[in-house]
Amino acid sequence: MVAEAEVSPRDRSKHPPHTEFADLRIGRGMRVSVPTEISATTVDYFIPSQLAQWNAELPPLRPSAIASNRPRHLPGPWLLVGARYGVEEATAEATQETARVARALTLLGRTPLTVADLLQANAVLAGTASAGHIRDAISWIEGRSPACAKRVPPPSSAVPGLLQDVLEFQQRSNVALWVKQALMYYQMVHIHPFADGNGRFSRALVAASGGALPASRAESLLVAAAIALNKNAITEQHAAVREGSPGRYLSSWHALQEWAVARSMALSADEETIANELAAVCGSTNTSALLLPLLANHARLRTSELAAGCRWSARNTPTYLARLSDAGWLARTGGATDEWTSPRMRAIQHSIISGTREETSIFFA
Repeated sequence: MVAEAEVSPRDRSKHPPHTEFADLRIGRGMRVSVPTEISATTVDYFIPSQLAQWNAELPPLRPSAIASNRPRHLPGPWLLVGARYGVEEATAEATQETARVARALTLLGRTPLTVADLLQANAVLAGTASAGHIRDAISWIEGRSPACAKRVPPPSSAVPGLLQDVLEFQQRSNVALWVKQALMYYQMVHIHPFADGNGRFSRALVAASGGALPASRAESLLVAAAIALNKNAITEQHAAVREGSPGRYLSSWHALQEWAVARSMALSADEETIANELAAVCGSTNTSALLLPLLANHARLRTSELAAGCRWSARNTPTYLARLSDAGWLARTGGATDEWTSPRMRAIQHSIISGTREETSIFFA
């Protein structure tokens, strides 16, 4: 006998007249009749005329930002970890999380991207194989039960098709990247495909959408970090989008993209200054080019990892470590004798996170 937990007429009256209700399985034979807000296709939410309007209003990116192939490591995978946890302490957890984010971004950067890639990337982000599956039960946002929830994502049976729709939209060539990112983020948050970690996954998808070009990749990472730092304010804007008024939401993303372009260029100049200083300390430009990404993307490094990554010989490694320690670029972690962190790089990254929070909060106010 299937137990039914129906929404009372009083409960239904809280929803608009056009709201559709569906009988959804909760588990263990229990079913509940709830308002089902199944995300329509991305294009259904944003009609082509609106897309054309917003694309036309996008100012051209600065030529130097588009053309530059100079590597940019300051806005790296660590940025998403720093926005979520902070980067002042070089914890083992931060090191592991940064490595997981880097692997997930590689998966999400595949072309063409598939639903299988999305599932694998979420498993990598979560650090558990079980996370690489679409949720198999009803999910709801806020409220003690689906009947009184603020929002009920689509049933799990609808998720694969909705994910495929997002991926097809991502491949469109007639939509600006920032518009794609805004709509993909909105859709992924509302589809809520996984049992946990949907926000983190959605931000990683935005970060990876910049592609392989250093400038675009850096800008997308900055955008994703800004989303993490302003996620509550962005969620409030989603309500207007659900009601068919995406203007404010898209305006915020438009401003965010302009900021990311300018911020990326500024960080590129900062990175060049850092590289020159590291070259002076190490006495080698080649060593500096190899060392900078190691310090930027690893909260902790063993001596062997530094030596291998920078191609130091066993004879020269102690000399390099001593020079970098004296200059404040390396310090031993706690009482460890073979593990290092970079106090100066952590301070630089903390400054980037703080600046991102201060500079972007106005866009979603």
